[in-house]
Amino acid sequence: MSRELTKVCDFYAEFNQAGLWQLSELYAEDCVFRDPVHEVKGLDGLIQYFDRMAASLNFCRFEFHSQIEQENRAILIWTMYFSHSRLNKGATLALDGVSELRFANGKIQFHRDYYDLGAMLYEQLPLLGKLIKFIKSKIA
Repeated sequence: MSRELTKVCDFYAEFNQAGLWQLSELYAEDCVFRDPVHEVKGLDGLIQYFDRMAASLNFCRFEFHSQIEQENRAILIWTMYFSHSRLNKGATLALDGVSELRFANGKIQFHRDYYDLGAMLYEQLPLLGKLIKFIKSKIA
């Protein structure tokens, strides 16, 4: 694993507000970050987005299962473990996902996360979650 990718995995291993100072070491000033919820352009916007996200979580950590590196690109396969007081009564949740990273000059230029937003959010809400789980059971 490259030095850059090791730094990324170390950062996300324990994602919290206290570690956000490291973002300027990992991401380029003109970076682009996308996930199923937002698209953020620029390091300042990314810092603000992650600050809001980290502040709303009880805890968050990533476990990385495998990675693929090729030139200035990487794919990370992970499980995110997190707790949010408004989701599933604050219980620990697990969400599987994949990150696509592109590097330029040793920093992340592009970061895109792929995960099931329904599993992360909608299925954890009391009434809506039961409805979605019921629908999924009927489809399967």
